[in-house]
Amino acid sequence: MKVITFSIAKGGTGKTIITANVAAALATKGKKVLLIDGDIGSKSLSHLLNVKTNIFLADVVEENRPITDAIVKTPITNIDLLSVGKSLADYLKFDINVLKRFKDLGNYDYVFVDAPSTSTGVETYLALGLSDYFIPVLDYTAFGPSLQGAINTIVIGKNYLESIPAGFVINKSDDLPEGVINDIKKILGVDCLSVVHKNSLVEQSYAKKEIVYLTSSDRKFADEINKIVKALEDLKEIKERNIPKVIEKIKESTLL
Repeated sequence: MKVITFSIAKGGTGKTIITANVAAALATKGKKVLLIDGDIGSKSLSHLLNVKTNIFLADVVEENRPITDAIVKTPITNIDLLSVGKSLADYLKFDINVLKRFKDLGNYDYVFVDAPSTSTGVETYLALGLSDYFIPVLDYTAFGPSLQGAINTIVIGKNYLESIPAGFVINKSDDLPEGVINDIKKILGVDCLSVVHKNSLVEQSYAKKEIVYLTSSDRKFADEINKIVKALEDLKEIKERNIPKVIEKIKESTLL
């Protein structure tokens, strides 16, 4: 099982849409994917997948029930959803033992966390601390703030919480010269997994609650998503992480 967070310290980059479409691509290949909707403010993944749930991770933790009790099916075969909670206070219910229990979800090939769009705060720290890998998603239409957000996320995730940056994705892009991509690689210190170009179908998909990878014959977008999938398939599975150490670091930096 590989646990991966799509995260960046900036909103509106399209990371939720990227997360859902990469999950859909893996699901079509027979991989089982658990999506964790960690953005308690917008619950973007739940909206995009058109899933409504009355039970949250925070509820089963408080009642000492198995995490699986809060997992719900989505309309897409091989993709399940786990919504974290309803308020910031719900994050404060999580401790070391709760995070350790995530590793018991061994029947999934991938766990994707859709993290809040910040580089600080208990939600983001827990998402990065839980994850083996993370992927910043940059919005090319707001490139300056996105680049700074990616830098902040990498500093926190890699250097502090010991999660591994798997690479970055450039979203909503025009055609980019190779030199520009290479410059971004040098700045962030990681490879570019894919450049996802501007696409009106993708831009409208959130409001329409559609997963473009499954509903459209747009081969260009599918190829761009498949590049991310290939990179994730090549990642090594992390067998053991020092969760207690990570939690202590989170406690030092947040209200947890």
